Amino acid sequence: MSVQEVVDFVREQKNTENKLLVVCERVLDNCIAPCVEGRSGCDNMTMILVQFKKPTLTGRTDDVLWQHRGLETSD
Repeated sequence: MSVQEVVDFVREQKNTENKLLVVCERVLDNCIAPCVEGRSGCDNMTMILVQFKKPTLTGRTDDVLWQHRGLETSD
Protein backbone atom coordinates (compact mmCIF):
# COMPACT_ATOMS: atom_id res chain seq x y z
CA MET A 1 0.00 0.00 0.00
CA SER A 2 1.15 3.51 -0.69
CA VAL A 3 1.17 6.11 2.08
CA GLN A 4 -2.03 7.68 0.72
CA GLU A 5 -3.70 4.26 0.47
CA VAL A 6 -2.90 3.65 4.15
CA VAL A 7 -4.33 7.06 5.09
CA ASP A 8 -7.51 6.37 3.11
CA PHE A 9 -7.82 2.87 4.57
CA VAL A 10 -7.40 4.13 8.15
CA ARG A 11 -9.98 6.88 7.62
CA GLU A 12 -12.43 4.35 6.21
CA GLN A 13 -11.85 1.97 9.11
CA LYS A 14 -12.27 4.75 11.69
CA ASN A 15 -15.81 5.32 10.39
CA THR A 16 -16.86 1.92 11.76
CA GLU A 17 -14.29 1.16 14.48
CA ASN A 18 -13.35 3.22 17.54
CA LYS A 19 -10.50 1.06 18.83
CA LEU A 20 -7.17 2.07 17.29
CA LEU A 21 -5.77 -1.39 18.04
CA VAL A 22 -8.38 -2.97 15.77
CA VAL A 23 -7.72 -0.42 13.02
CA CYS A 24 -3.97 -1.17 13.21
CA GLU A 25 -4.66 -4.90 13.04
CA ARG A 26 -6.80 -4.41 9.94
CA VAL A 27 -4.11 -2.33 8.22
CA LEU A 28 -1.41 -4.89 8.96
CA ASP A 29 -3.67 -7.78 7.94
CA ASN A 30 -4.29 -5.96 4.67
CA CYS A 31 -0.56 -5.45 4.09
CA ILE A 32 0.69 -8.93 4.94
CA ALA A 33 1.62 -11.14 2.01
CA PRO A 34 -0.62 -14.13 1.32
CA CYS A 35 2.52 -16.12 0.52
CA VAL A 36 6.25 -15.57 1.11
CA GLU A 37 7.12 -15.51 -2.61
CA GLY A 38 5.61 -12.08 -3.27
CA ARG A 39 7.07 -8.63 -2.71
CA SER A 40 4.76 -7.71 0.17
CA GLY A 41 5.66 -7.97 3.83
CA CYS A 42 5.48 -11.27 5.67
CA ASP A 43 6.46 -10.42 9.23
CA ASN A 44 8.08 -7.88 11.53
CA MET A 45 5.60 -5.15 10.68
CA THR A 46 5.04 -2.34 13.17
CA MET A 47 2.44 0.40 13.08
CA ILE A 48 1.87 3.40 15.31
CA LEU A 49 -1.42 5.23 14.92
CA VAL A 50 -1.91 8.49 16.82
CA GLN A 51 -5.30 10.07 17.42
CA PHE A 52 -5.42 13.54 18.94
CA LYS A 53 -8.33 13.94 21.33
CA LYS A 54 -8.83 17.70 21.09
CA PRO A 55 -8.44 19.98 18.08
CA THR A 56 -5.61 22.46 18.37
CA LEU A 57 -5.71 26.16 17.63
CA THR A 58 -2.77 26.32 15.25
CA GLY A 59 -1.71 29.38 13.35
CA ARG A 60 -3.19 31.86 15.82
CA THR A 61 -1.40 34.60 17.68
CA ASP A 62 -1.13 34.60 21.47
CA ASP A 63 -3.67 37.45 21.71
CA VAL A 64 -6.24 35.47 19.75
CA LEU A 65 -5.61 32.41 21.93
CA TRP A 66 -6.11 34.44 25.11
CA GLN A 67 -9.31 35.98 23.73
CA HIS A 68 -10.55 32.55 22.69
CA ARG A 69 -10.10 31.39 26.29
CA GLY A 70 -12.00 34.44 27.56
CA LEU A 71 -8.94 36.10 29.07
CA GLU A 72 -7.65 39.60 28.55
CA THR A 73 -4.26 40.33 27.10
CA SER A 74 -1.82 42.74 28.69
CA ASP A 75 -0.11 45.32 26.49
